[in-house]
Amino acid sequence: MTWWAQRSVLPRTRRVGRCRGGCAGGRCCTCRSGIRTALPDARIAVDKWHLVALANLMVTQVRQRITRQLHGRRGTATDKVWASRQLLLIGYEHLTVKQKARFNAALAAEDPTNEIAAAQTSLGDDVAAQSLPQPSFATTES
Repeated sequence: MTWWAQRSVLPRTRRVGRCRGGCAGGRCCTCRSGIRTALPDARIAVDKWHLVALANLMVTQVRQRITRQLHGRRGTATDKVWASRQLLLIGYEHLTVKQKARFNAALAAEDPTNEIAAAQTSLGDDVAAQSLPQPSFATTES
């Protein structure tokens, strides 16, 4: 019998915390099978904030990798993509005309493979966060 099964039923209806791996209990979570085994009727929920944070992290990692491949070093203030890094974390539809021009110039100059633009596009729809329900707790159905 696992330690979780030995606990009373009451604590099982409370929130199941965020995975230490930083994935908020999503599809990539290594804890998912453990949650499913211990709480077969639990609903695993991912909130908007963590979803957007993970998408922003992905865009940042792609930008850093491309900069290292292109220049052989970390980004500096003279690199257009590095100087515009905060614009990459904002949905394109939320940028002003001036910001869009700066954004497009940075990608044209330093994104030859179009990988940074592709990663940023995942933020374009706010990572589909608008269609997600409000954050909920993983609870048992009973």
